[in-house]
Formats: sequence, C-alpha cells, structure tokens
Amino acid sequence: MIVSVDINQLLAFFAGIFVANYIFYSRIEKLLLDYDYEKIIKSRETQILEQVFEKRKPLYLGVLTCEKFLSTRAIAINNTWGQEFRDNIEYFANTDKNSGLKIVRLDGISDNEYPPQQKMFKMIKHMCDHHLNTYKWFARVDDDVYIDSFSLLDYLSKIDSDRHTYLGQPGLGWEQHRKQLGLDGGNFCMGGPGVFISRPAMVKLCPNIDKCAEEVVSKEEDVELGRCLAKYVGIECTHAWEMMEIFFHAYEGHYSGEPFMDYPLNRDPNIKKAITLHPVKNPGVMYKIHEYFLTKELKSQSFEVAKEADFSQTVSWHQKESLEIQKICGNVSTISTFDQNLVKRISKKEILTGDLLEKLKQVSDSAYDQLMLKLERGEKAHLASLGAENVSSETALANIKYKSTSGYILHGTSGQVFVFDVIFVRVDNREPLINRVTVKQTY
Repeated sequence: MIVSVDINQLLAFFAGIFVANYIFYSRIEKLLLDYDYEKIIKSRETQILEQVFEKRKPLYLGVLTCEKFLSTRAIAINNTWGQEFRDNIEYFANTDKNSGLKIVRLDGISDNEYPPQQKMFKMIKHMCDHHLNTYKWFARVDDDVYIDSFSLLDYLSKIDSDRHTYLGQPGLGWEQHRKQLGLDGGNFCMGGPGVFISRPAMVKLCPNIDKCAEEVVSKEEDVELGRCLAKYVGIECTHAWEMMEIFFHAYEGHYSGEPFMDYPLNRDPNIKKAITLHPVKNPGVMYKIHEYFLTKELKSQSFEVAKEADFSQTVSWHQKESLEIQKICGNVSTISTFDQNLVKRISKKEILTGDLLEKLKQVSDSAYDQLMLKLERGEKAHLASLGAENVSSETALANIKYKSTSGYILHGTSGQVFVFDVIFVRVDNREPLINRVTVKQTY
C-alpha cells in the first residue's frame, strides 16, 4: 500500500520532535549544572538507609539574638525548651564569644539593628544554603519566646508538610501604616510568637531572598518576610482565629505587669491552648514556664508516674534471676519506684534528689553501657531485615530517639537491685522500644 505524505507536514513533525528534545535536554543540562555534587554524593549505606526511613528531620529553628543576650536569654532557651531541639537549633549573633551554643555569625550584619531586618534575611539565606534538604519545617524565632516543644512537634506532624504553608499569629500591621506595607489587605505572621514555614514554601522562597532584602518598604522584618512570601510564593499567614491562642503574644492589657506572672500558670487563661509564648524576657520566668510545661507533659504520658511496684510480679518478670535477686537482696524490705523527676518511697512522692539521685547516677553509668550494646545489636538486625546490611554503630543508633526512663529499686537486707525501663521510639516506623536493664549491688 502506498501512503501519500505531505513533505511539509513531515518536516514540521520532525522539527517539533527536535524542539521538544532540545528544550527537554536543555532543562536537564541546567538542572545538572545547578547541582552541587559534593552535597548530593552519598555513601551506599546512606542511600540504602534513606530508602528505609524518611530522611528529613521534623524542624529546624533559627534564633535571632545578639551578643549581649547570649548569657541570659539564649542560655535560658538552651537549658529549657531548646534541649529537645539541641541538634537542630542555631543562634544567630554577630559575635566570636564562646558561649557553648551553636552560634552562626553573620558578617556585615550589626547586632544592634532593631528590628533585625537584614539579620532575618541573612538567617533565611543560611537556612536555604545549609539546611533546605534536611528538614520538613523551618522556624524563625526570637530569643524571648518560649516553645512547648512536645506540643509543637505533635502539632506540625498533623499538618501536611508537602504543601506551601506559612504558620504563626496573623497580623495586619498598625492601621495607619497598612497602605504603605504593600500587602494589598493580606496579612503576615507576627515575628514574636514564632514563624513556621514548610519546606516547599522555602524552596520557592530561597531564590528570591536577596531580592526581598532589596525591595523592603518598611523597617519591620516580619512584615517584609510576609511580603516576600506573598509575592514570590503566593501565600500569606494562616487566617484561623485559633492561631492567636496557639502562637500567643501578650499584648497590653493581658497582664498587669510582666507577662505570665499575674497568677499560677495552671490558672492562666491565656496559655491553655498555647504552644508558643511571647515575650519572655526574664530568664527566671523562662525556667518557671518550662517547669509548668514539663510537668504538664509528664502527666500526659501513657505510663503512670511513680506507680506502686509489686514484688511478686517483679520476680515473675525475672524468672531466671529470681533466686539471684533473693540471694543479693535477702529479704526485700522496701521498694522505691522512680522516673526522670519523681521517686516514691512507700506512699510519699518526692523530687528525685539527694543520695538516691547520686546513687542512681552512679548505677546508671553501668546501665547505660549495657543498654547501648543491646540497642546497637537490635537496630543493626532491624535495619538488616529491611535491606541495610553492615551499617555502622552510629547509623544504627541514629534510628532511635529517647523518650523516657522509669524503674524501681528493690531494697533488701544484703543488697539492692536497680531496674531501669528505658523507652525509645524508632525513627523509621515510630515503633516504641521498651528496654529493661538490671544492675545488682551488694552492701
């Protein structure tokens, strides 16, 4: 069969294929040229592990501070809520001072600038250059904010981090300034209670940060970040009214004097739903607030704090060791139970301090060594079953996160048995791991 073909249509067809291929390969070539190969080349072990469990961490936090507040506000953060994020938090200040914190010095930026507009843009640029592919969420926070770290991580875990999201307390600016802000009636997230941006939004924001720093029309840094996100990402701060309570800022009239000091925190109506609190300029208040939220978190744990121990049940848990326990302890006279904060002797609850705490610290060194060996073997076997064989000890232990410790002490006539129940959670599947370690001592 002879088919008639229009030569012009044939040429147009091949020309279309050529153009399409040219555009496709040009884009691929640009993509390849834009890659920093030193950053993306990974060991075979890391590549396998990334297939085993999700590689991105939940949250990175950048704290805007300065040299004069490092030894007060920044240290207070580091010693309280910052402990939960200690590997994922950095403090931005123009200083060479060795404070023990993870300081990022931004050259050419004054520590005395307020509002810290250019410091904020440089901090976002640092996140883009160094952390963009490592985290799901990015936070810009001040050094006078308190964050309920447990609640924040839980809150963010329920939000789709693959969407373009810009979270915080919504603001419109002062009425007399709104027109010159250039937000066209839109809102921005107030900087004080913290600003949280998803990675997809950061991906679109990062190439435009330098332009945003040059296009400012106000002195405010939170407004300018909001304008940048509106212009180049197409999003604005969340509108939900509940954000005023979740990301709480103490405005004039909330308190008679220093915020969060009018009455006991458990009766403070302003913080019932709060995840972040601002401003907390007094380090002493920061520690007070942390004690409140830590106690609140401990009470919400699924295990009972300092529950009564049953010796008959204890022996049944250690069938093979029961005779040895009886031999070391003799007749068991008392049983103390404990967790990270409390100890219960008979019917009295006490803060874990004094001689018992010192004794637990000494014994826990031995318990820790036993536990690490046990965990390392267990995680290597677990990862091997998923296809990641011969992983290093560090990689194996990186797949577990510590959650809590509790236990009990059997006090006998001739010795003591310390039992530690330590709970971890696997990163790859969120499975809880309960590990029991027993340490025996004779008098």
